[in-house]
Amino acid sequence: MMPASHSSNAPQMSAIMRITRSRIALRLALREGQANGNSTSPPSIASLAGWDLLKNNASAYLLLQGLQKIWANHPLRIVGQNAIQVADLLVKPIAEHSPVKLVTGAFVVGGLLFLARPWRLMTKSALIAGILAR
Repeated sequence: MMPASHSSNAPQMSAIMRITRSRIALRLALREGQANGNSTSPPSIASLAGWDLLKNNASAYLLLQGLQKIWANHPLRIVGQNAIQVADLLVKPIAEHSPVKLVTGAFVVGGLLFLARPWRLMTKSALIAGILAR
């Protein structure tokens, strides 16, 4: 006996129609989540799986606590947060409408960075001074 979805009375949907219907349902679900304040935020360090293991190791726990305090006041943290917001504004529309262009652009930018190697323009002393300035 055939399942109910394959009965002769049920209209057959093409693959394109099923994908379109699925995309619409996903967009509606995402909008409802944003409207309810359920935005997706990155997990905190405390919610990561290995955190419990590190809590049991006193030296690792103290080291991570120190790093968290340093990072909370570090100037690059603010730069990173602003870069994430700007990238989100610029990249999200491209990702929604043409993800292939986004992947192609990332590939091209990565290739150009690989070929240009901008990190080699910085002298070792300047690099060390920048790291140890804190």
